[in-house]
Amino acid sequence: MAGLTAKLTCPHLMATCWHKFTVCVKFQSSYTICVQKAFGGRFHHLKPHSYRHTLPASETSCKELDSNFTTRRHPGHNHSTIRTFISKHNFCIRHLCTDSVDGIVGRDKPQTVQEAIKYWSKQFIARNVPEAEISAKYIIAHAVGLKQLGDLTYNVLRRKLLDDEQDFVNNLCEQRLTRMPVQYIIGEWDFRNLTLLMRPPVFVPCPETEEFVELVLDHYSPSDKLHLLEVGCGTGAICISLLVELPKAHITVIEKSREACELTKANATRLGVIDRLTIHQDEWGTELPSCLHGNTFDAIVSNPPYIAHEHLKSVGDEVRHMDNGALDGGTDGLYHIKNICQQARHILKEEAFIWLETDTYHSDRIDAWLQQQPNTRLTFIKMYRDFANKPRFCQLQVKKEYG
Repeated sequence: MAGLTAKLTCPHLMATCWHKFTVCVKFQSSYTICVQKAFGGRFHHLKPHSYRHTLPASETSCKELDSNFTTRRHPGHNHSTIRTFISKHNFCIRHLCTDSVDGIVGRDKPQTVQEAIKYWSKQFIARNVPEAEISAKYIIAHAVGLKQLGDLTYNVLRRKLLDDEQDFVNNLCEQRLTRMPVQYIIGEWDFRNLTLLMRPPVFVPCPETEEFVELVLDHYSPSDKLHLLEVGCGTGAICISLLVELPKAHITVIEKSREACELTKANATRLGVIDRLTIHQDEWGTELPSCLHGNTFDAIVSNPPYIAHEHLKSVGDEVRHMDNGALDGGTDGLYHIKNICQQARHILKEEAFIWLETDTYHSDRIDAWLQQQPNTRLTFIKMYRDFANKPRFCQLQVKKEYG
């Protein structure tokens, strides 16, 4: 790369530059600078002698150092060679920008899959990234082409990483340091027995939602000819899981996010159920969306935004990468749930169910609110607990007398 400039702000073992990594070394009464830079996530190395400039030890003024040269891969002049060159001449080394693998040279750089997992686990712990080790394992397993953690066998862990694999690992792990969810970094994630594509900012389904799907499936048979409505599809995890398990069902989804609609369509197409899925990009507000007029459904399923305004500021850093609209449930967290309940009677069959995934304190409030809203023609049937024994799911039903 021609025309790169390094800026030396002080000759006394202090250097700053517009490069990823700078080594300022002292030899007798002069200073030598060796530079390595990462372009587009890939390492380009300099021959140790190809970019060298010396300054007298007495020099104190700021100097601009310009040099025209070409950076390139060279098997004989990599990090190890630079270190050997420096060590051979008894230079004193100072590293800058050593908060990532870019600042590691020689034997300090992770060489094997296992070493990379250990290194990045430590980096994640140091930066307070949750689930540090498991995050490193998932990311690195993906980077080396594995589909599951069980494929990290003894032989795989001992295998030396290729240069391109090291670059890929570093790039992905740097994203995790920003608290990017692992699901977004990998680009896919397992939900029950399915593997779904994941893309930001579409909300990543939680483990509790897998339980929610199981709960709904327990109340229907594969032979049932159902027309279901899902309000808010996200990745398509719920509707696609139901379609796979209920081969005679058709599901209509309504979702305001364009990104979520596109991702649901991609996942449904990939998993072969798109022909039984209708997707409407629209918002369910205080009025019934026009796209649903004239339809009748056997049930509504929804994992709507249910986090109250005051609780949004306490969500984890990972969640901040996701669409805020998939989280915000209004002042009490019930805004969307109430809208669904108020309009459901226009499109649900008699004795049809509404299945909701909610916050842990919502079930009693929903029950009390429905008792004060006879026009909804809904009754609260039951609350179900999640695997942590917290009240999480609600079953409502259209009253029988509704005609």
